[in-house]
Amino acid sequence: MDNTKKEHYISQFYLKKFANLSPNGKNYKICIFNKITQNSPYSSDVKDTATENYFYDFPVYLVGEDNKKIFDTNLQKIESIIAPFYKKAVELRSASDSLKTVQQKMQEYIDNGVRLGWLIDPQNQQVEIYRPGQEVEVLRRRSPSETSPTSLSGEDILPGFVLDLAQILS
Repeated sequence: MDNTKKEHYISQFYLKKFANLSPNGKNYKICIFNKITQNSPYSSDVKDTATENYFYDFPVYLVGEDNKKIFDTNLQKIESIIAPFYKKAVELRSASDSLKTVQQKMQEYIDNGVRLGWLIDPQNQQVEIYRPGQEVEVLRRRSPSETSPTSLSGEDILPGFVLDLAQILS
């Protein structure tokens, strides 16, 4: 019996952002191109991509069997904690950025699985909020007597997170 443990050095949840759901609706397929061999691109299951056998392995005589299990468990916890950050995109438009280009980039993020996107535009004193399946919400300063948007909420993606815009849109 093969006890080989395949471990990802790039998390599956992240790779899925670049993958397509297979026709059977069960697997995520990603296009692979090997820069070294220059072979033709091919399709691969995400579960078989960016893996190595025992990538996070430590010799038992150094750490003990229990510590190896603890490491695996904690690595899974860390991945589940950081996964929401990959589901959120923040762009701060610089003076040299074309608004249309940055808006297209934000829409591309949403189209590829990001659940919440903020386009912060200091030049126009506004923030565009992107969500899948919804119109872009624009928060802006409408007149000199109004104030700019002051904060953004992480909503259900990052519950309790609030971004203070005072320094950014001042």
